[in-house]
Amino acid sequence: MDKLKRQFLGVFDLPVEITMDYPLMMIVGNNKLFLENHKGLSSFQKDEIRIKTKQGDIIISGERLSINEIDTESLTISGNLYSIFYEYRIKEDSHD
Repeated sequence: MDKLKRQFLGVFDLPVEITMDYPLMMIVGNNKLFLENHKGLSSFQKDEIRIKTKQGDIIISGERLSINEIDTESLTISGNLYSIFYEYRIKEDSHD
């Protein structure tokens, strides 16, 4: 299915992050992060937030982290951001 989507993207020149449901992040300095295309939270603590995506978890570490806005597709995190780690989930039954 992903192979067909990629071909469709190539023909119509559509943004891959929207069509393939990839996460899109924008970081402002070291104190604000905007994320689109999430699938919810795995965990939330003041020093670490784990966010689910279709491909795996995004782990944000820092101090005094807070979620300023959240809806079904996007969220905004503020605080002192120290690191952003992408924990990729391997698909077991890929049919590309």
